[in-house]
Amino acid sequence: MKKLFIMFVLILSILNGNIENAKKAYYAKNFKKALPMFEKLSKEGNVESNYYLGTMYAFAYGAKQNYSRAFKYYTISANNPNKKRLKSIFNVGYMYMQGKGVKINYKKAFKIFKTLELEDMGMAQLMIGIMYTNGYGVEENQTKAVSYYLKGCDSKKANSIACYYAGDHYERGIGVEESYSFAKTYYKKGCELGSHEACEALKNMKEPLSFYQKYVNFIRTPEYHIFMIILLAVGLWRLWRKKKREGLLNEKQNTPK
Repeated sequence: MKKLFIMFVLILSILNGNIENAKKAYYAKNFKKALPMFEKLSKEGNVESNYYLGTMYAFAYGAKQNYSRAFKYYTISANNPNKKRLKSIFNVGYMYMQGKGVKINYKKAFKIFKTLELEDMGMAQLMIGIMYTNGYGVEENQTKAVSYYLKGCDSKKANSIACYYAGDHYERGIGVEESYSFAKTYYKKGCELGSHEACEALKNMKEPLSFYQKYVNFIRTPEYHIFMIILLAVGLWRLWRKKKREGLLNEKQNTPK
């Protein structure tokens, strides 16, 4: 029994050493070297290697792009304990949502993202928000959508795009009361987290106008001038009618009986 345990530990250490070498090649972008190493490890039962294989086939890193294979490897990693399990689960959900390597299934994607919500994964919360925004697999609900964008932005694993969408909804008053200050806060956070869209939105934001500024802008419009001309014309017409009535009345009074 002791010998079996020692053999198991030795095999495990060898596999761990091999995957570290494969990961080293992967992160050095030596994909041609990393791919056969991960494939060998996968056949030998190393679960984590399947995540890397899924990514390499999904993004054509050292191999021809093949979404079906990517989905297969992500699923193996998602269904077994390993360091990349949560990321693999997310990728399976995303592929169901996009229909890459598998037929589109919004309900399965939504269910997968909801399980990741418990892990406080900002990216999964962003996806739930997008599904509520567009009515993918669920009834469209902008209020729920913005609530998930806020969760995704405020989570421990905060997502920059979730912050951008939260800011956008506050700026335009979609699913939430319009708020310049909240929009600015979430755009700023999204920008700091690396969202180009959030940085651009923050740069293009305009301070809300005061009542006086709105009034000044309004009286400069052609619509206001037309309105005032009409108002003046109506006033003059009513004055003319009044004077005419008074003149007729005076004529009657002065006419001898």
